[in-house]
Amino acid sequence: MKQQRSTVKHTLRDAPEIKKLLESGDAVYATEIRCPRTMFSRIEHAANSEQSINLPETERNDNLYLIPGIIVARDTSLSTTGLHNLVHINRKSVEVPAGWWLAYGGEYQFTPLLVNLLKFFKDNSLKPGTMKVEEAGELGNPYFRVNLSAELYDHGREKRDVQIAALIAVFGHFPRSSLREDGENYDSPVAQELRAKLEDHDPPLPDWDKEDYDPAQAATSLEQFWISIGDSE
Repeated sequence: MKQQRSTVKHTLRDAPEIKKLLESGDAVYATEIRCPRTMFSRIEHAANSEQSINLPETERNDNLYLIPGIIVARDTSLSTTGLHNLVHINRKSVEVPAGWWLAYGGEYQFTPLLVNLLKFFKDNSLKPGTMKVEEAGELGNPYFRVNLSAELYDHGREKRDVQIAALIAVFGHFPRSSLREDGENYDSPVAQELRAKLEDHDPPLPDWDKEDYDPAQAATSLEQFWISIGDSE
């Protein structure tokens, strides 16, 4: 997965009956995008075994599961050669209606950095349009509490710009947080992942223990602002 796009490469083995349906167009590769928290789900079909999926802003801000597989495109029949006897009961084929899954490839979880590192709360004591960030979590599992004013929480916490602003603030806390070089969470999984991402950036970016560390650049290199350009400027 990269930025707003995910690439899924499907591979089918030892299922010649399903392969024939793929070749005839009666079945297609597909991926379900699912978010359990919001009960969101959609399915995208693929013309071939390599599938590109666009993930808009509203889907990228939460835990997602990508479930690849093969789905029936139109009513068809499936040869029972590869099926268990309990399924076909001596029939040569079984009827399969459009929309049924013929194969599942497992669940692949995607957890955005924003979900791992930030947790948002309503703070009625804050003035409208303001936020406050403080470290929370525990040993080995640090996170940052982002307190939003009531109005901002109710109308803005799902907005990408608000979340990136909070992320920049969190990155500004790193040099004096438990993730610092002598902090108790220096070697936590999230700290290691963040350092690796900054090091892998092209060009590499300094982490929060370096003098030339820039929290805004570091934060937005990992989670960018998104600019939507419509039909006109």
